[in-house]
Formats: sequence, structure tokens, C-alpha cells
Amino acid sequence: MTISIMGIVVLVSVFIYISFWQYIMNFKLRNYIIPYEAGWNIFSVFGWVIILIAMIKIFGILYGILAFLFCCFVLQYITLFTTMFIYHLFFKENLIPPLVCFVTMWWITLSLTITLLIIA
Repeated sequence: MTISIMGIVVLVSVFIYISFWQYIMNFKLRNYIIPYEAGWNIFSVFGWVIILIAMIKIFGILYGILAFLFCCFVLQYITLFTTMFIYHLFFKENLIPPLVCFVTMWWITLSLTITLLIIA
């Protein structure tokens, strides 16, 4: 199985999207007040659906579902111990910039997934 360049770009986008999701989720788990929390929740749900569609398109049904489960249960913790420290250096306790980055990555991931569906 070979992955196209577009597939690799989508995978990188998914990684960055999940890293911002995990960064904000970490604050939510510590009972911080997240601005625009209802919007974040809606973007989160649709984001996971977008990731599922992208994984199925890249890897096929069986491996796509397995890749999605990997993203749900393993990739979150990988980003927790890698990019979270970098984000914390830049954003400190201000949640507005990571929320903006999260929503921007949501749109980028959605656009790249739609492009992947169209061209492949």
C-alpha cells in the first residue's frame, strides 16, 4: 500500500489538529473556563468525523478504522507529551490563540480531506 503525497499532507494536518485539540482538552480537564466552549465542542465532534473519513479514504475501510482508533487513543497521548510543551511555551495560560489555531486547523483539515476525496 502506498500513500500519496496528498495523503501525507492530510496525515500531518490531522496530527496538528489533534495536538491543538489535546492542548485545549487538557485545560478543560483541569476545569478551566474555555471561551466559546460550545463552539469548541461542535468543532471537535465534526473534526473527529472528518478524521474518520480521511483515514478511511487513505487506508481503506479496515485499516482506516484502525488508524482512526489509533488517533483516538494513542495519538492524543503522543501529542500530549510532545507538542503540548511547545504550545505551552507560546501560549501560556491564554486559550484564545490555541482556539484560533484549532479552528484554523479544522478548516484546513476539512479542505484537505475534501480535496483528497475529489482527486483520489
